[in-house]
Order: sequence, then C-alpha cells, then structure tokens
Amino acid sequence: MKMTVLSWLVSLILLPLAAQGAEITSIYPDVAYVGTPVTIIGGPFGPEVRVELADQQLTPRLINPRQLVFITPQLPVGEYSLYLSEGAQASAQTYSLRIELPPPVISSISPTTLDECAPAEQLRVKLEGKNIEDGAQLLLNGAVIPFVREDDLSYSFMPPPLQAGSYGVQVVNPDGKRSLPHTLWFDNRPEIESVTEGDNFVNTYQVVIRGKNFFHNSVLLVKEYPGGFSDLPPRQRFIPVQGATGFRGMKSPRIQAENINYQDCHTLIYNRHPPFGQAMRLVFQVGNPDGRQTAPYEVSLP
Repeated sequence: MKMTVLSWLVSLILLPLAAQGAEITSIYPDVAYVGTPVTIIGGPFGPEVRVELADQQLTPRLINPRQLVFITPQLPVGEYSLYLSEGAQASAQTYSLRIELPPPVISSISPTTLDECAPAEQLRVKLEGKNIEDGAQLLLNGAVIPFVREDDLSYSFMPPPLQAGSYGVQVVNPDGKRSLPHTLWFDNRPEIESVTEGDNFVNTYQVVIRGKNFFHNSVLLVKEYPGGFSDLPPRQRFIPVQGATGFRGMKSPRIQAENINYQDCHTLIYNRHPPFGQAMRLVFQVGNPDGRQTAPYEVSLP
C-alpha cells in the first residue's frame, strides 16, 4: 500500500520529535537535602522516564506529562549533574543539583516550664530532634551549654540557674545550620502546697508553710476569722520574712512579735502567737517583691 502524502508529512514531523528526549525547563529546589523531594518541570514525560543523578538511576513519581517528582538519594554533600532518560533517549539539558546536609530539627522539649527554685533533679530537660550531627552544640539564649545523647532521637540537658523569663533553645550543627528555636520558660510564681502545725512552745507554735518559689524577702498575709464572729471582718496582717533584705540591701524592721523564718524557696516557718486557744479559720497568702502572690490557702489552726 502506498503511503499517502498526508501520512508522509506526519511522519516527517514526528520523526525528529521521537528522536528527542524529554525536555527539562526547570528544577526546584536546586539545593536539596537527602530524603527530600525535588520537582522537575518540562516534558513530555512518559511512564518509562528516569532521573539520572550522579551514578544512580531513579524512578520518579509522574504527576502529569509536564511534571515529575523524585526523592533525593543518599549522597555525600556536593554538586551533581542531573538529566533524564527514557529508553535509549536522554534529555538534551544537563542540570546541576547541589545536595547538602539538612538543618537540625528540635521536635519537642519537655518540660517546657521550670520553676526558678526547682531542685536539681527536676531541672533535667528532654529534647527530641533529628538531623543532629556529632559535634553539634546546644544553645540556650545564645550561650553554649552541655547536652547528652540518650538515643538516636533523644537528648537531655541541665540548664544553669536562671531568673524567671523565656529562653530560646537551639541546636547548631558543625556546618553552621541551626534549628528553629524552642522556648523554655522559667517561672517564679509562688505557690502554697501545704500548711501544717509544727513545734509547740509556751506561747507560740510553728506553722510550716511548704510550696515553691518563696523568696528571702517575701511577705506573708494572714487573715483570721474567729469562730462565732463570722459577721465581723477578718483580722489581717502582713508579716515580712525575719531579717529579710529589701531591694536596696536594707533590713526589714521587725514590726511585731510574730515572725517568719525563711528556710529555703520551698519552706517558710511562721512563728505564731494564737489569740485564742481554739481552732479558727486562717487564710494564708505569700507575696513576692515582684508583685506575684499565691492563691489563698485556707486551714483550721489555733
């Protein structure tokens, strides 16, 4: 059968197109990390198209005839030539793809809030992350602090004693790449956890106030509600810590016989002179010089 003029013309048009490989018009990103996707635009791409990168042939995911995606393979840091092949054909263009180590990532830190006066065993912070290289440094508000690897994705560190506030936590790899910062909070809000009766003396007894974030210059507010006189307003007093120093280093004057001794940031001892022998409703609050104070804590004591 003789070839018609039309079919002959079509074959002339398609012959040079069939001899050409798929065209690459753009690649993004042109700097990739191992295990991350790279998109190639061009085409037309057929089902047999392959990505030739370094000495590896990769099978991409065909999005459509003009777009495909492949995952960057495990290769050392460096610059690599890239082109496409489909059967015996190859793309005319050769692109350059740079592969670099990914930046470190902090997935989480726990806990995210620490008490300013927490004991050492409660200050250890656990850090979950990835892409953290040997020789990486941990920064706390820009200062290098030691940290240890617990397993492949877990680390831990002990922050130094710090004042209340927020602090940024970052990991820096040896190549200078940094993780996004996570926030670690130090809190100094006081809290009363328990109030119990302590040692008894002739005219006084001790009230042991336990909690956290008490200062050596805190003040105790005591409200007394005598039994049988609930219609009267409570008697209330502000009692400074015994021998406390103020912000200018001046000693607080002793204004009454009752006093408070500061044991540590978890314990205050209130030496109380009870006005009556029977128990009454007492409400305690601890206030710190920065204006923060505990919630009212109610007990029944003489």
